[in-house]
Amino acid sequence: MLGLGLLEIIFVLILGLFLFGNRLPIVMGWLGKSYLEFKKEADSLDSNTLGR
Repeated sequence: MLGLGLLEIIFVLILGLFLFGNRLPIVMGWLGKSYLEFKKEADSLDSNTLGR
């Protein structure tokens, strides 16, 4: 896992909270919309390549 331990992961998460704390809902909304768009396009690609 890239040589990251539990302490490093916790540190990165806390740092992210400090950096994006007030913008966290906006960032999470953007990530959610991006994921849904990616999933929709991936499903569309699968449907097109499999001939469904």
